[in-house]
Amino acid sequence: MGCDCCRVLLIDSHPLFRIGAAQLIADQEDFEVIGEAGRCEDGVALAETLKPDIVLMDLNGGGVFEALLRIKEASDHTEVVVLTASDAEHDVLQAVRAGVKGYLLKRSQPDEVLKKLRLAWRGHTVFTETLMDLLLNAMRDGTPSVLTEPDCLTVREKQILELI
Repeated sequence: MGCDCCRVLLIDSHPLFRIGAAQLIADQEDFEVIGEAGRCEDGVALAETLKPDIVLMDLNGGGVFEALLRIKEASDHTEVVVLTASDAEHDVLQAVRAGVKGYLLKRSQPDEVLKKLRLAWRGHTVFTETLMDLLLNAMRDGTPSVLTEPDCLTVREKQILELI
């Protein structure tokens, strides 16, 4: 379409949610949905080709954190904002460590998500308000959270752990 607007790529394994999010975003004059993917691998390939301003992705599916890192490596100007149902501390902290620009919850109001996406597009880091306490408490503890669940590890980290 070629507008002077925020170009968004959606990555979510749930087709119904992806369609709804795409419609919400596309209805905004200052946003353009330039692609959608249901799998992380497809999303990484699209991000490398399309160079979106924002990748809005869910944490569902395998290899999410690897995909996130690959997207960040592919383009300096592409920011990743997580939009997921998980408010688990280890997911939030792992996403932050991987360099996300924001972490939003799917239970957020649509207007809040759009507001946060606009802020992320302008360079701000954005979080659903309820996650701020979680982040502050994790920082105040002075001890990094230990990721003990195997699902928190990337495929490569699991391979290395098995070799050890």
